[in-house]
Amino acid sequence: MKNNFSPTPGRIITILLFLPFMCMAQSQDSIQTEWLHEMTVKGSLYTTRPDVFIYNVSADSSLAGKNGFETLHNFPLLHVERNGTVRSIGGQPIEYLVNGTHDLSLAGNIQDALETLDSKHLKRIEARIIRNVNGQEVLQINIVTKGRLLGYRGIANTALYDDKWRNGAYLFTKRNRLGISFSYYNTWLWGHDNKRNLEEWRYENKYLYHTERETKESGYKADLNNFEMNLSYEITPLKLFSIYARALLKTDPHTKSITNCKVEDYAAVQTYRYKHEQYYKADRDAEYTVDVNYEHMFGENAERGKFFAEYEFYYRPVKTHTDGNYSLLEYT
Repeated sequence: MKNNFSPTPGRIITILLFLPFMCMAQSQDSIQTEWLHEMTVKGSLYTTRPDVFIYNVSADSSLAGKNGFETLHNFPLLHVERNGTVRSIGGQPIEYLVNGTHDLSLAGNIQDALETLDSKHLKRIEARIIRNVNGQEVLQINIVTKGRLLGYRGIANTALYDDKWRNGAYLFTKRNRLGISFSYYNTWLWGHDNKRNLEEWRYENKYLYHTERETKESGYKADLNNFEMNLSYEITPLKLFSIYARALLKTDPHTKSITNCKVEDYAAVQTYRYKHEQYYKADRDAEYTVDVNYEHMFGENAERGKFFAEYEFYYRPVKTHTDGNYSLLEYT
């Protein structure tokens, strides 16, 4: 069986005008009060207001010598896992801003982008609950720096897990008003094998009374190559134009399963048995994304509103095939 899936490329155009009261809006049940009561407040590190929760990074002496990503561990509304995954405590998706704008250099791996930035360059981290155009609650994290970020930054790393091996590098440079970032990561996936056993009794059918079925499945295996690039240009300190592009290429994605089945009658005499092998492989599976946006803040902190326009292109061509065969067929 072969499947060719070449969808029409998806295109989304978004134009938003945020008025001041819209920027301050949040639902009353979004940030649970107990989160803020249970945390330990040291001096003036944390500030709570009706519209925003603030972590004053520059006042935290415990961050000496640490990078930007490590500061997130001290943020009460985020759960940071060892593998670099960042989740909101309330389960909302996270949207990252830099100095109030959608800097697409953070559109990919937030861990790598912040690990290249020393915590001494951060002033504060702000969190707001907003609603997107679909009405969904989003936790908006705004990373405020001490002045503009200029110069060169980069990181190369490798991480070995029990089901994957990830290697790559992230580079960022900004001169004057132009910023460019690039990252490449190779991830070798070898999902864990698993086994499922099923027993079934059909009391109304004496010929197919008892069925035993065992299925062994190999985990999903693939070699992933992820390329990301971002270009941003500060037209003015309050106007930002940026382009983000991503290509995810998957080499040899495949899985395999083997099922052994035996059926017996009421007297425990075999009725039939078989072995079924199935192999899935993707001959082509890739993802392409391009995001272009323009943002204009009215006021340093958008206190007089914000204009945001975005064009998003997404395309994923897929071609797969599944082969299966039966063997050890026995009938009584």
